[in-house]
Amino acid sequence: MKLFWFEHPSVRAICAFVSFTIIAMTIGIITVCLGLPKRSDEKCQIQFKRTSQTVIIHDSLPLHVAIGDFNNDTNLDLVIANSGTSNIGIRQGYGNGTFSSEITYSTGFESSPYWVAVEDFNNDTLLDIAVANYGTHNIGIFFGHGNGDFSDQLTFSLGSSRPVSLVIGDFNQDKQLDIAVI
Repeated sequence: MKLFWFEHPSVRAICAFVSFTIIAMTIGIITVCLGLPKRSDEKCQIQFKRTSQTVIIHDSLPLHVAIGDFNNDTNLDLVIANSGTSNIGIRQGYGNGTFSSEITYSTGFESSPYWVAVEDFNNDTLLDIAVANYGTHNIGIFFGHGNGDFSDQLTFSLGSSRPVSLVIGDFNQDKQLDIAVI
């Protein structure tokens, strides 16, 4: 019995290609399996350690935090948007994982700040704070004095918009910082 269909050149080419593919895949799978490092049963475990007993009052409803060195001591400090008490809180870092008690700056009656961001807005090399004030439909800027203190808030109205987030960058490349608000 003769198989005429196998004598056709295209059938032989297809069979050769399929055979080559099977052999190449087998060699590839064996190479990968033998070349992979042995699996370790060690699990990556992160250990957190409480470093401070400082309590944030729950009525303050903190919604966002940002970092910066507000008093130029090379330690990172925190600024917190406290929506429930309509203020921002500054906690100066001691460099050992602990922070000072909170110093607050009002963002206005029922302003409900949702977001804070840190940059040098007035080019005096000192960090300033931008705040998205949801309740009063504005953006507030607190200019830093370099010693951990800030000016009173300067506000910019957003009309009827209620800001919940903001980012800072030089979006139009004019060497001046811009604020994008959502």
